[in-house]
Amino acid sequence: MPRKNERKPPVTITPVEYPEPEVDVYIEEIIYWEVLFPPAPPIVEPHFIKPNYKLEGIQKYKDGDYYAAFNDLNIAIEKDTNDYELYSYRGLVELKIKFFEEAKDDFTKYLEYFFYEPDGYFQRGLAEFYLNEKAEAREDFQIAADMGHKLAISILKRFY
Repeated sequence: MPRKNERKPPVTITPVEYPEPEVDVYIEEIIYWEVLFPPAPPIVEPHFIKPNYKLEGIQKYKDGDYYAAFNDLNIAIEKDTNDYELYSYRGLVELKIKFFEEAKDDFTKYLEYFFYEPDGYFQRGLAEFYLNEKAEAREDFQIAADMGHKLAISILKRFY
C-alpha cells in the first residue's frame, strides 16, 4: 500500500497502434460477400425485333425459297416504294416462278432509276423473250451487250 504522503505516479495512456490490415483480407471478404449475396442482374428492357423484309426477302431468294421471298419483297415494296433494288430482286423472283409480265414491269421500274445497269436490261430481255416479245427482247439484249453483258452477247449470237 502506498504511504500517506507519497504521490502516485501519473497514469499515462499510450495509444496502441494496430498494423494495417492486408488488402487480401478485404478482397477475400468481398468475394465471400458476393458469393453469399450475388449482385442483382441488370434490368433489361424487352425489345422487339422488327422484321427487315428487304433483307429477309433477298436471303430467301438466295436460298431458293422463291414464294416466301416474293411475299417478303412485296411487303418491303409496300413500305418503301423508292427502293429500286427491291424491284430488281422481286423481278428475279418473278422470273423464277414464271410471272413474266410482272417481272417485265419490275425490271422496267428498276431501269427507271438504274438505267446504266446492263443486268437490268438483260433480265427484262429474258422476261420479254419468255413472253414471245422477240423484238423488245432483242433491243434489251442489244443494250445489255453494248454495255458488256456477256450472257446478252451469247444470246444475241445464238437466237438473233
